[in-house]
Amino acid sequence: MEDVPVISFDLDGTLIDSEERIHPKDIAWLKNPPEGCLFLPTTGRPLFSARPIFENNGLVNGQALPWPLVMNNGAAIYQAGENLLEYSPFPVDVQNWLIDYAQQHPRLTFLFMDLKGSYTLWMTDYAEKLSAKHAMNLHVFVDDPRTHTFSKALILAKNCEEEVPPFLEAVRDFPLNVECSMPGFYEVLPVHVSKGAGLVRLLEKLGRAGAPVYSAGDGENDLSTFGVATFRLAPQNALEVIRQQADLVVDRTVEGVLTPLLRQAGVLDQ
Repeated sequence: MEDVPVISFDLDGTLIDSEERIHPKDIAWLKNPPEGCLFLPTTGRPLFSARPIFENNGLVNGQALPWPLVMNNGAAIYQAGENLLEYSPFPVDVQNWLIDYAQQHPRLTFLFMDLKGSYTLWMTDYAEKLSAKHAMNLHVFVDDPRTHTFSKALILAKNCEEEVPPFLEAVRDFPLNVECSMPGFYEVLPVHVSKGAGLVRLLEKLGRAGAPVYSAGDGENDLSTFGVATFRLAPQNALEVIRQQADLVVDRTVEGVLTPLLRQAGVLDQ
């Protein structure tokens, strides 16, 4: 298959702003993609949380999303049409340890995620507001958490400097990836799972292995995607470590993020 450029983009803080609005120019491209490229959202969100973004911005109306997808930070990858190709959950012993840790440390709020919803041991006002804003389908466990098969835990911390380091030290030797996606948000994943690894596996399954990737992102969980990308773009609001590794930093309010990616990929007239 022809190696058309892959236009990979994060959602929160990259494609969307803090109010989950997509730039009008990005909406126009997503509605009418130019020939000679493949759009591919890569996000930490599960599908049930990502789909409302595109619905609320007028891009779909009850239909399945029309692009291949890297969801749950790479733990779930989909063909176009939301057809699940692969799901990578925690090893059972690691998941059980995380649940035990969450039970013993109530100052940290753990949201455990699978393909259908988010679950917490106890509800807080902060978690409830976050769930409502980001369509996270959050529930308090009514059964044994160990009967679920989770692929991601989201840790919410109001005092990161005090509360997060003990957790990071505790999991140092565990087969886990812990990444800061936004200030106060820490995403915990199986060690082999990342956006970049999920993107590589998805392209292989689509027969597009080796295709050039033009990537946009703003958080630590985008570093793995940057690592497999031909070109890296960051919005001005990105974490410093992301801006340092980006080939281009843009003000997303000017023309969004897709136009500069398409331009760099040679899809648009220079």
